[in-house]
Amino acid sequence: CSVFFVIFFPRYGIGTGDSQGDWLGIYGQKNNLGAAMSIGFLISLLLFRFTRHRRYRYLFLAGFMLILVFGADSTSSIVICAALPVIIWITRVTLALSLHLTRRRIGIAVLAMSLVCVVALNSEDVTNALGNDVEAVTNALGKDITLSGRTAIWVLVYQAIQDKPILGYGYEAFWRGDEGPGGDIWEKYGQNLFYSHNGFLEVWLGLGLVGVMAFTALFVFSIVRTLHFVRNR
Repeated sequence: CSVFFVIFFPRYGIGTGDSQGDWLGIYGQKNNLGAAMSIGFLISLLLFRFTRHRRYRYLFLAGFMLILVFGADSTSSIVICAALPVIIWITRVTLALSLHLTRRRIGIAVLAMSLVCVVALNSEDVTNALGNDVEAVTNALGKDITLSGRTAIWVLVYQAIQDKPILGYGYEAFWRGDEGPGGDIWEKYGQNLFYSHNGFLEVWLGLGLVGVMAFTALFVFSIVRTLHFVRNR
């Protein structure tokens, strides 16, 4: 449907203004198209990996969705799609059954602990280096160090969270216009917002620390179950 709109209804399927020329498809914003297609890209890669019959059709679909991600020019989605094959490969190497699985895990643990120790002993140098690297990466991606103003939003949202840190403002109760609690952020930021542009902060804003802890617990549980499933396959 998104390709259909881009080709035959470019008035709706292709962005204008700040998003001039970027694909929107059937979505209202290019990042929405990028997010949906990056999820599809991940699913297609996994189906290609674990499906034996007609598996190459899923590889074709993965490539097709990757084209849509680049058409949308959604930087976050492009980075995610570039990282996913590497993550899948690392996971496969780490969890693959072998006669030396314990030795492999010990090696990875030692490597991780060594990295943490190096960072801790050279924290000042690492911080300065990371600052320069982050700026270089954001410039290479066509973004500024504030991530297109998102860091300013995060600061304002975090300040608002301090008023109700435990239970939050309620699900979808914060961004309710000028009269709602998000009105102050609208005034300070100078733009009408309906999202924190940060999933973690958005959960904390709406459901408080209780919601964040519940989400984290479910997330960790899902990761453990997933790793167990992948290892058994």
